[in-house]
Amino acid sequence: MHQPVLTPLFLALGLALGLGSAAQAGTHLDLDECEVHSDYGLRLKQGSVELQRKSGEPKVVRLADGRLWLDGVEQTLSAADEKRVREIEREVGAMMPEVQAIAEEGLDMALDALAHVARSLGDGDPALMKEINRARKDFGEAIDIRMRDGVLDDGLLERDIEALVERLTPQIAGKVASLAITAALSGDEATAKDFERRAEAMGKELEQVMEARGKALEARAEQLCGRIADIDAIENALEFRLADGKPLNLVRM
Repeated sequence: MHQPVLTPLFLALGLALGLGSAAQAGTHLDLDECEVHSDYGLRLKQGSVELQRKSGEPKVVRLADGRLWLDGVEQTLSAADEKRVREIEREVGAMMPEVQAIAEEGLDMALDALAHVARSLGDGDPALMKEINRARKDFGEAIDIRMRDGVLDDGLLERDIEALVERLTPQIAGKVASLAITAALSGDEATAKDFERRAEAMGKELEQVMEARGKALEARAEQLCGRIADIDAIENALEFRLADGKPLNLVRM
């Protein structure tokens, strides 16, 4: 009985963890027709775009009102580059609300997957459902506060998603495992088979629903490819060079 029960359980938890990872991948969008890489994490504040990375130079790049700072030192730009920097700022600002919406939908999918397992195999444990709903509320409020403050930090988003999924997964897995063991040891063959049937049905249903939502989410993400390509093209046109003669190269297609 273990294989039929645990397979859909791990499928659901895997979907939740995988979707959470996809939602947090703000600096690496890897799609069929669009592959974007950046060494930097993004922090969007009112009036400026700030990018940071853990190693390499420059570590901190700041763009604001057509001006450029590298590790706190303002750089001299040509008039043409000032215009390009403003264009990059404008494109990033216009793109980020949709990036945020995609991230929130990814997390919502992860929580829905966990809730589906809790309802189907965890007997809809009120405590589990309350915890999932609280997590959904907490995350939404945290994002709303940051957006009102004009700050969007994909590093904070990543940590939020990890914390929420890690907080919920052990509780749900423990509850389902306990019910599975109880059914297996009950001596009631009908009870054990019913739990097994529910597990198989839940796995198939969850996979179908999440696959459809995942494709819709991917389609939204792919629509960002054109805008990201525009940002990359503007950056590639910059005349500015680093001290070693290399281009800034904040994003790579």
